[in-house]
Amino acid sequence: MKNPKLSVIIPTYNRSDDLKTTLNFMTALLKEIKEILIIDQSKDDKTKKLVTSLKNSKIKYYYSKIPSITIARNLGVKYASKTSDFICFIDDDVNLGNNYFQEILKVFRDNPGAKAVGALDNSSSGENIWNRFTQALFFLRRRTKDKAIIVSPYGNLYPENLNRLINAQWLPGVNMCYRKEVFKEQKFDENLLGYTVAEDIDFSYRLYQKYPTSLFITPFAKIEHRGSQLERTPTEKMAYVNQVDHFYFF
Repeated sequence: MKNPKLSVIIPTYNRSDDLKTTLNFMTALLKEIKEILIIDQSKDDKTKKLVTSLKNSKIKYYYSKIPSITIARNLGVKYASKTSDFICFIDDDVNLGNNYFQEILKVFRDNPGAKAVGALDNSSSGENIWNRFTQALFFLRRRTKDKAIIVSPYGNLYPENLNRLINAQWLPGVNMCYRKEVFKEQKFDENLLGYTVAEDIDFSYRLYQKYPTSLFITPFAKIEHRGSQLERTPTEKMAYVNQVDHFYFF
Protein backbone atom coordinates (compact mmCIF):
# COMPACT_ATOMS: atom_id res chain seq x y z
CA MET A 1 0.00 0.00 0.00
CA LYS A 2 2.00 2.94 -1.31
CA ASN A 3 1.01 6.48 -0.22
CA PRO A 4 -2.60 5.63 0.71
CA LYS A 5 -5.13 8.45 0.38
CA LEU A 6 -7.43 9.10 3.30
CA SER A 7 -10.63 11.17 3.46
CA VAL A 8 -11.78 12.29 6.92
CA ILE A 9 -15.49 12.97 7.45
CA ILE A 10 -16.64 15.07 10.42
CA PRO A 11 -20.43 15.44 10.89
CA THR A 12 -21.25 18.41 13.13
CA TYR A 13 -24.32 20.15 14.56
CA ASN A 14 -24.18 23.54 16.33
CA ARG A 15 -20.70 22.92 17.73
CA SER A 16 -18.44 25.39 15.95
CA ASP A 17 -16.21 25.93 19.00
CA ASP A 18 -15.76 22.19 19.56
CA LEU A 19 -15.07 21.69 15.87
CA LYS A 20 -12.46 24.46 15.93
CA THR A 21 -10.60 22.69 18.74
CA THR A 22 -10.72 19.38 16.89
CA LEU A 23 -9.46 20.94 13.66
CA ASN A 24 -6.61 22.57 15.58
CA PHE A 25 -5.44 19.10 16.59
CA MET A 26 -5.73 17.92 13.00
CA THR A 27 -3.72 20.78 11.50
CA ALA A 28 -0.45 19.04 12.31
CA LEU A 29 -1.76 15.87 10.64
CA LEU A 30 -2.91 17.41 7.36
CA LYS A 31 0.09 16.11 5.42
CA GLU A 32 -1.20 12.57 6.04
CA ILE A 33 -4.74 13.38 4.87
CA LYS A 34 -6.11 13.96 1.38
CA GLU A 35 -9.12 15.94 2.62
CA ILE A 36 -11.35 16.73 5.58
CA LEU A 37 -15.05 16.94 4.78
CA ILE A 38 -17.16 18.92 7.25
CA ILE A 39 -20.81 17.88 6.97
CA ASP A 40 -22.64 20.70 8.74
CA GLN A 41 -26.25 20.39 9.92
CA SER A 42 -26.26 23.49 12.15
CA LYS A 43 -29.04 26.01 12.62
CA ASP A 44 -26.62 28.92 12.22
CA ASP A 45 -23.69 29.79 9.94
CA LYS A 46 -20.92 29.75 12.56
CA THR A 47 -19.46 26.47 11.30
CA LYS A 48 -19.46 27.68 7.71
CA LYS A 49 -17.69 30.88 8.75
CA LEU A 50 -15.14 28.85 10.71
CA VAL A 51 -14.25 26.65 7.73
CA THR A 52 -14.10 29.67 5.42
CA SER A 53 -11.78 31.50 7.82
CA LEU A 54 -9.31 28.60 7.84
CA LYS A 55 -8.62 29.08 4.11
CA ASN A 56 -7.32 25.56 3.69
CA SER A 57 -8.13 23.74 0.45
CA LYS A 58 -7.99 20.37 2.21
CA ILE A 59 -10.86 21.32 4.55
CA LYS A 60 -14.12 21.23 2.59
CA TYR A 61 -17.54 22.40 3.73
CA TYR A 62 -20.91 20.79 2.90
CA TYR A 63 -24.33 21.59 4.32
CA SER A 64 -27.13 19.14 5.03
CA LYS A 65 -30.51 20.64 5.93
CA ILE A 66 -31.70 17.48 7.69
CA PRO A 67 -30.10 17.01 11.15
CA SER A 68 -29.19 13.32 10.99
CA ILE A 69 -25.90 11.59 11.72
CA THR A 70 -26.66 8.77 9.27
CA ILE A 71 -27.51 11.15 6.42
CA ALA A 72 -24.41 13.21 7.22
CA ARG A 73 -22.16 10.14 7.16
CA ASN A 74 -23.62 8.95 3.85
CA LEU A 75 -23.24 12.41 2.31
CA GLY A 76 -19.61 12.48 3.40
CA VAL A 77 -18.99 9.20 1.60
CA LYS A 78 -20.76 10.54 -1.48
CA TYR A 79 -18.65 13.71 -1.59
CA ALA A 80 -15.33 12.03 -0.74
CA SER A 81 -12.65 12.01 -3.41
CA LYS A 82 -12.96 9.15 -5.87
CA THR A 83 -9.22 8.53 -5.50
CA SER A 84 -9.33 7.99 -1.73
CA ASP A 85 -8.48 4.55 -0.39
CA PHE A 86 -9.92 4.99 3.11
CA ILE A 87 -12.84 6.81 4.72
CA CYS A 88 -12.32 7.85 8.33
CA PHE A 89 -15.16 9.17 10.51
CA ILE A 90 -14.14 11.44 13.38
CA ASP A 91 -16.47 13.14 15.89
CA ASP A 92 -16.34 16.93 16.19
CA ASP A 93 -15.21 16.79 19.84
CA VAL A 94 -12.04 14.68 19.86
CA ASN A 95 -8.33 15.25 20.38
CA LEU A 96 -6.08 13.23 18.09
CA GLY A 97 -2.54 12.18 18.89
CA ASN A 98 0.22 12.90 16.38
CA ASN A 99 0.46 9.19 15.57
CA TYR A 100 -3.25 8.60 15.03
CA PHE A 101 -3.39 8.11 11.25
CA GLN A 102 0.02 6.40 11.10
CA GLU A 103 -1.12 3.72 13.54
CA ILE A 104 -4.51 3.27 11.87
CA LEU A 105 -2.88 2.79 8.47
CA LYS A 106 -0.29 0.44 10.00
CA VAL A 107 -3.09 -1.95 10.99
CA PHE A 108 -4.42 -1.93 7.42
CA ARG A 109 -0.90 -2.50 6.08
CA ASP A 110 -0.16 -5.38 8.43
CA ASN A 111 -3.58 -7.00 7.94
CA PRO A 112 -4.50 -7.09 4.23
CA GLY A 113 -7.95 -8.50 5.05
CA ALA A 114 -8.84 -5.59 7.35
CA LYS A 115 -11.98 -3.70 6.36
CA ALA A 116 -12.18 -1.33 9.34
CA VAL A 117 -10.01 -0.04 12.18
CA GLY A 118 -10.76 2.12 15.21
CA ALA A 119 -8.56 3.54 17.95
CA LEU A 120 -9.29 2.65 21.57
CA ASP A 121 -11.38 5.35 23.26
CA ASN A 122 -10.80 5.19 27.02
CA SER A 123 -12.79 8.31 27.86
CA SER A 124 -15.75 6.55 29.50
CA SER A 125 -13.93 3.79 31.39
CA GLY A 126 -13.86 3.47 35.16
CA GLU A 127 -17.44 2.51 36.12
CA ASN A 128 -17.87 1.35 39.72
CA ILE A 129 -18.20 -2.32 40.66
CA TRP A 130 -21.98 -2.14 41.24
CA ASN A 131 -22.56 -0.65 37.78
CA ARG A 132 -20.41 -3.34 36.21
CA PHE A 133 -22.35 -6.05 38.06
CA THR A 134 -25.79 -4.81 37.01
CA GLN A 135 -24.64 -4.21 33.44
CA ALA A 136 -23.33 -7.77 33.21
CA LEU A 137 -26.45 -9.21 34.88
CA PHE A 138 -28.78 -7.65 32.33
CA PHE A 139 -26.44 -7.95 29.30
CA LEU A 140 -26.09 -4.17 28.95
CA ARG A 141 -23.29 -2.16 27.38
CA ARG A 142 -20.18 -2.27 29.54
CA ARG A 143 -16.40 -2.20 29.58
CA THR A 144 -14.40 -5.42 29.62
CA LYS A 145 -10.80 -6.53 29.41
CA ASP A 146 -10.14 -7.13 25.73
CA LYS A 147 -13.37 -7.63 23.79
CA ALA A 148 -15.53 -5.55 21.47
CA ILE A 149 -18.49 -7.84 20.89
CA ILE A 150 -22.29 -7.82 20.80
CA VAL A 151 -23.85 -9.87 23.62
CA SER A 152 -27.50 -8.80 23.30
CA PRO A 153 -29.61 -6.24 21.40
CA TYR A 154 -28.90 -3.81 24.28
CA GLY A 155 -25.47 -5.05 25.27
CA ASN A 156 -22.16 -4.46 23.55
CA LEU A 157 -18.80 -4.98 25.23
CA TYR A 158 -15.95 -2.52 24.70
CA PRO A 159 -12.36 -2.92 25.92
CA GLU A 160 -10.46 -0.79 28.40
CA ASN A 161 -6.75 -0.55 29.23
CA LEU A 162 -5.99 -2.44 26.05
CA ASN A 163 -2.33 -3.08 25.25
CA ARG A 164 -2.59 -5.06 22.02
CA LEU A 165 -4.43 -5.09 18.71
CA ILE A 166 -7.70 -7.05 18.85
CA ASN A 167 -10.43 -8.19 16.47
CA ALA A 168 -13.81 -6.55 17.01
CA GLN A 169 -17.45 -7.17 16.15
CA TRP A 170 -18.30 -3.45 16.19
CA LEU A 171 -16.66 -0.02 16.24
CA PRO A 172 -17.86 3.15 18.04
CA GLY A 173 -18.68 6.15 15.86
CA VAL A 174 -16.35 8.51 17.72
CA ASN A 175 -13.59 7.23 15.42
CA MET A 176 -13.75 4.51 12.77
CA CYS A 177 -11.86 4.10 9.51
CA TYR A 178 -13.04 1.91 6.63
CA ARG A 179 -11.64 0.81 3.33
CA LYS A 180 -13.59 2.82 0.78
CA GLU A 181 -14.65 -0.35 -1.03
CA VAL A 182 -16.92 -1.15 1.95
CA PHE A 183 -19.35 1.56 0.85
CA LYS A 184 -20.01 -0.20 -2.43
CA GLU A 185 -21.74 -2.89 -0.36
CA GLN A 186 -23.53 -0.93 2.36
CA LYS A 187 -24.32 2.49 3.78
CA PHE A 188 -25.53 3.91 7.08
CA ASP A 189 -29.20 3.17 7.74
CA GLU A 190 -31.10 6.43 7.29
CA ASN A 191 -34.10 5.00 9.14
CA LEU A 192 -32.05 5.95 12.21
CA LEU A 193 -32.74 9.67 11.93
CA GLY A 194 -31.63 12.62 14.05
CA TYR A 195 -29.68 11.89 17.23
CA THR A 196 -29.03 8.17 17.35
CA VAL A 197 -26.94 5.85 19.50
CA ALA A 198 -26.84 2.71 17.36
CA GLU A 199 -25.93 3.70 13.80
CA ASP A 200 -22.26 2.91 14.39
CA ILE A 201 -23.08 -0.48 15.93
CA ASP A 202 -25.50 -1.29 13.12
CA PHE A 203 -23.08 -0.40 10.32
CA SER A 204 -19.98 -2.07 11.74
CA TYR A 205 -21.80 -5.20 12.94
CA ARG A 206 -23.34 -5.72 9.49
CA LEU A 207 -19.82 -5.59 8.09
CA TYR A 208 -18.59 -8.02 10.75
CA GLN A 209 -21.31 -10.50 9.77
CA LYS A 210 -19.99 -10.51 6.20
CA TYR A 211 -16.30 -10.47 7.12
CA PRO A 212 -15.93 -11.83 10.69
CA THR A 213 -12.21 -11.15 11.18
CA SER A 214 -11.99 -7.84 9.34
CA LEU A 215 -12.61 -5.28 12.14
CA PHE A 216 -9.86 -4.18 14.52
CA ILE A 217 -9.33 -1.92 17.53
CA THR A 218 -5.82 -0.61 18.25
CA PRO A 219 -4.62 1.02 21.48
CA PHE A 220 -1.61 2.53 19.70
CA ALA A 221 -3.47 5.25 17.76
CA LYS A 222 -4.12 7.90 20.39
CA ILE A 223 -7.48 9.63 20.69
CA GLU A 224 -9.39 11.41 23.45
CA HIS A 225 -13.13 11.99 23.27
CA ARG A 226 -13.85 15.30 25.00
CA GLY A 227 -17.57 14.47 25.14
CA SER A 228 -19.09 17.89 24.42
CA GLN A 229 -22.45 18.42 26.10
CA LEU A 230 -23.68 20.80 23.40
CA GLU A 231 -26.72 19.51 21.50
CA ARG A 232 -26.84 16.30 23.51
CA THR A 233 -30.35 14.91 23.71
CA PRO A 234 -32.01 15.57 27.13
CA THR A 235 -31.87 12.61 29.52
CA GLU A 236 -35.49 11.43 29.19
CA LYS A 237 -35.42 11.64 25.43
CA MET A 238 -32.01 9.99 25.38
CA ALA A 239 -33.41 7.05 27.34
CA TYR A 240 -36.20 6.75 24.77
CA VAL A 241 -33.78 6.97 21.83
CA ASN A 242 -31.54 4.36 23.43
CA GLN A 243 -34.43 1.90 23.76
CA VAL A 244 -35.88 2.48 20.30
CA ASP A 245 -32.54 2.40 18.47
CA HIS A 246 -31.42 -0.83 20.10
CA PHE A 247 -34.81 -2.43 19.54
CA TYR A 248 -34.51 -1.46 15.87
CA PHE A 249 -30.97 -2.86 15.83
CA PHE A 250 -32.33 -6.15 17.21
